[in-house]
Amino acid sequence: MIGELATSTRVEAEGMTVVTLVYAADERMAMPLAASIASAASNFRTPDAYLDVVVIDGGLSRRSASRLVPTSHDPARLRVRAVTAPSICTHGIDLRRYGVAALYRLELPRLLPGCRRAIYLDADTIVEHDLRELWDEADGGAPLWARQDWMFPAMSHPFLRNRCDGLGMQPDDPYFNSGVLVLDLDEWRARQHGQRVIDFLRANSAHCPWLDQDALNAVFRGRWKPLGPRWNRYPREVEQREPSGIIHYVGADGKPWLNRTDASLPTRRFQHYLQATGWTL
Repeated sequence: MIGELATSTRVEAEGMTVVTLVYAADERMAMPLAASIASAASNFRTPDAYLDVVVIDGGLSRRSASRLVPTSHDPARLRVRAVTAPSICTHGIDLRRYGVAALYRLELPRLLPGCRRAIYLDADTIVEHDLRELWDEADGGAPLWARQDWMFPAMSHPFLRNRCDGLGMQPDDPYFNSGVLVLDLDEWRARQHGQRVIDFLRANSAHCPWLDQDALNAVFRGRWKPLGPRWNRYPREVEQREPSGIIHYVGADGKPWLNRTDASLPTRRFQHYLQATGWTL
């Protein structure tokens, strides 16, 4: 079931490029999700395209869902819709602190049957640049595009090395962060990649402390392509004034909606976009 929260008046316009942006969230992430959507809409400036935002609803309240649409938006350039979360059998999978919502993106090919490609963002991100550029940069050539992790760039990192055997990886294999992905949904359907990742998790849950991020790295070993670093900047990089297309608030200490006294640049950018929503800190 799909519910329209904000409908574009140009959805069927001939010649328009549709950029599909997907999130998955439950009620805990409703506020940062709204800020992320507002930031993506604010910076989406390509005249011949519109942004189709899909939220996989993992338990949002009706009030929160109604506040996901930016308070000021161009209906000719934005559509926001909620999709009912899929039913996923998690038997044998240790979800740890993440919850089942972390796995919903694996069902995107089934949830969006007419969609060929999609950008996926974690809800703890804000967008600082036009996503049309990311869409064009990651056009084809791999089932998955992601940024090599800034803190843990390879399996040789001391924090990852003991996972090599369990994940079937080598120390020199690069490791990506899964908070920003571009997915070839046609290939995911044809090869049933989502089910492959779930099956891997079920068989190797003890070796996947970071849940599907570990499983995605294992399943797509040698088959993913790297995004430019600007598309998944961590707060510490932003503080160093690195150019940012997307800021990703990784780690419990780096989330502005939890640490409201922080006055760093990444927090100020989050607060800027939150002003375009129905939420306040």
